[in-house]
Amino acid sequence: MENRFKPDIPYTIGKLLFNIPMQALLAAFMLLGAALLPSSAAVICIIASLFAGYEVILSAAKALLHKRFLHPDFFVLLSCTGTFLLGYPMEGAVGMVVYASCRSILEAEEEDRRNSESYSDRLSGYRESSEAYINLTENEPAPIERKTRQGSLLFSLVSVFCILILTILVPMFWRLTYRIWLRRAFILLAAACPGALAFCTSTEFDRCIHGSAAGGIFYKSRSAIQKAAGVTSLVFSQLRSAPEGWHLVNCIPQGITKSQLLLLAAYACSHSNDLYADIIRREAGITIEEERIEGHSVLEHLGSAVIMDGRKIAAGTMELMKALHIDPPEIHTTASVLHIAADGQYAGCLLFSEAVHPVEAEAIEELTEMGIDRIVLLSTEDRTLVEKNARSLGIQEVFAGLTPEEANERMVHLQQMQLTGEALAYVNDGYSASDLMAKADLRISVGSDPHLSRSDVILPEDDYRVIAAALRNCRYTMAAVRRNLIIACSFKILILIAAIAGLGGLWLAVLLDTLASLFLIPGTLSYRLISGQNTK
Repeated sequence: MENRFKPDIPYTIGKLLFNIPMQALLAAFMLLGAALLPSSAAVICIIASLFAGYEVILSAAKALLHKRFLHPDFFVLLSCTGTFLLGYPMEGAVGMVVYASCRSILEAEEEDRRNSESYSDRLSGYRESSEAYINLTENEPAPIERKTRQGSLLFSLVSVFCILILTILVPMFWRLTYRIWLRRAFILLAAACPGALAFCTSTEFDRCIHGSAAGGIFYKSRSAIQKAAGVTSLVFSQLRSAPEGWHLVNCIPQGITKSQLLLLAAYACSHSNDLYADIIRREAGITIEEERIEGHSVLEHLGSAVIMDGRKIAAGTMELMKALHIDPPEIHTTASVLHIAADGQYAGCLLFSEAVHPVEAEAIEELTEMGIDRIVLLSTEDRTLVEKNARSLGIQEVFAGLTPEEANERMVHLQQMQLTGEALAYVNDGYSASDLMAKADLRISVGSDPHLSRSDVILPEDDYRVIAAALRNCRYTMAAVRRNLIIACSFKILILIAAIAGLGGLWLAVLLDTLASLFLIPGTLSYRLISGQNTK
């Protein structure tokens, strides 16, 4: 069984009705009285309109003073006033009452949405450092937002053009009554403002930014969300050098001193390409004296051995110790262990750990399942060791043993292979140069990272599995944005048809525009938990 959610329609309807202001309800009753008293209908309709829409009038006046000519309150006020002057007081009054009611509902729902995006220590993903990451967020709109705003402005211009045709050209050429077409023009004017088109994209980007932050995922900008939704290739980097990327976390000597154990380990690894060799020499603080070494050998995947001053010294894995008939003590640790033996006796062990959290197989599996078809690993470390580990994780494309110049060339090549509309993401390990990061479309920082200001997605926790969740959120957001655009455009087209055909009147245009806006505010439809059969 699995938990699922479905819209709770009765509760939603009740919640929306509860947000209708009392003055709008009283104005509606006044209009019922106007229908019963035809002689006083015009006066009652004017009073009802002023009573229900005084906030609309004040808001329209402020919009006019600030030259915000596309404000919906301004459009509706002009439409209702024009309808009154044409001799349709009831229609103008009903339009104002419906708009005032819907406007109040929209404001209440928008306030609920903002409150749901507030941060507090009760949120599961909240951290004290969350505000610092949130402050990095830029307010620049995403490309799709800019195009939507341009499209909404174009819609208003087209609507005005249609109004001119309805009021001048149609009556002129077809010799129809101006009064009828003026009425239709005012209906169209009520819906000519951008309305739902103005915020059908921004609400979803806000939901993604604030909702993800509550779960510990931070996006630098709205553009980052749009780019992340198009990621098809992802690059993991291990471009740190061994002394920076790894460090000695413990030294456990057996019957000798720590300095003696480090000396033995340094000479045992002196002719090995093992990534621990430089760290051991640094910790021991010595320079290898080649004249003390009589012979050396490297045992693949096991370790290395040398003869120093006539003593046989070996350093490597547990399997190497057993091959030498040595039974080392059991050590419980998540660090990498290097065992050392001298003259057939166990001398102790060294424990190493990475400075950053390693990539896990589960993270690669989740990325593959969500459709990331190309996962690449760039590394400066030993090719044999890196390739073996990467294959076990499920990474198929591995480029190891790279110099910084070769890593840059590889990133350029990967970027050139991207198709139009696809994005290349780069997961920074904290040691990558800024010029290398700049070659990717999307830069992701995981854990403690000095390059946060240049990152598009910030994941403070040392868990690469969160990358898939961050990209999945962006894909869901862009799918919701496209759905919202379809809904908003469909309602606008429906309003245009109804206005030109003269169907429904002013109130229907206002109601349709408001319904579109309600559909596009996240959280307007309340959901309830139900149980369903798990079909997975």
